[in-house]
Amino acid sequence: YNITKNYFNSGFLKVPDFSEKKSGEWPSLFCWLLMQTVDTNPMGWMEEKLVKHQLLSGIGIFDCNDWAVMTDVAVALNRWGARGFPRLPQGKPNPWVDMATWSIGDTQAEKGVETNPLNSVVFRNAWFALRSSKKLEKHEWVVKVDPDAVWFPNRLRKHLKAYMPGHGAGTDNLFLKNCPRFKTMQGPIEVISRQAALTVEAEIQTCGGVYGTGEDQYIVKCMERLGIGGNMEPTLLNDLYCDGYTNCNDPWKVAFHPHK
Repeated sequence: YNITKNYFNSGFLKVPDFSEKKSGEWPSLFCWLLMQTVDTNPMGWMEEKLVKHQLLSGIGIFDCNDWAVMTDVAVALNRWGARGFPRLPQGKPNPWVDMATWSIGDTQAEKGVETNPLNSVVFRNAWFALRSSKKLEKHEWVVKVDPDAVWFPNRLRKHLKAYMPGHGAGTDNLFLKNCPRFKTMQGPIEVISRQAALTVEAEIQTCGGVYGTGEDQYIVKCMERLGIGGNMEPTLLNDLYCDGYTNCNDPWKVAFHPHK
């Protein structure tokens, strides 16, 4: 199909005004997710619709101090048409018109046990993009979420202030484990302090084991190798695969997964 024609035939969405980020909300959160796109992945329609709903409502990552949506090719989040978020002609956003995703190249991943994607290479590329952006140093915490996770940034801020050694300060050199059953950090929500995130983005290319693993396993092993500790926070995530049940009525949990 004609990418340029599809772009101009796509109508504008009424998105929230992000010109003034939530600078007054502390601790400051930089939040991001990886979204599959309609043209290149069978899950594209589902994930684009999930992100569209969150964007229009100003919830999820769009309720953080700053955010990024990463995709294989650049698409305009403030437009919607016959093929979902339209691809940008020549892949080049007009900063005055387009609310563009961050293009990181191929996001396809083979499937492992229980269809878990072996997607470490994709997410390592995402970390390279984060490093190039130089955005992480401006925030106390970095949060990666899955598109099908329902979560509340303000609850996370309360948890960080209540439970962390620095009471929310990004100087803590740690990440949050969220699954007591497996004693690790599961991918639906990954919460990493600024100090730890800056170490990861600077050193991630030195971490081996990137091929044939899931990104949450990879990033945890990478952080542990880099001397970053993990704090178990059992009230952070209600995950069907970790807990064996879902309870959306829990008023203290930060995130719930999966909810497609």
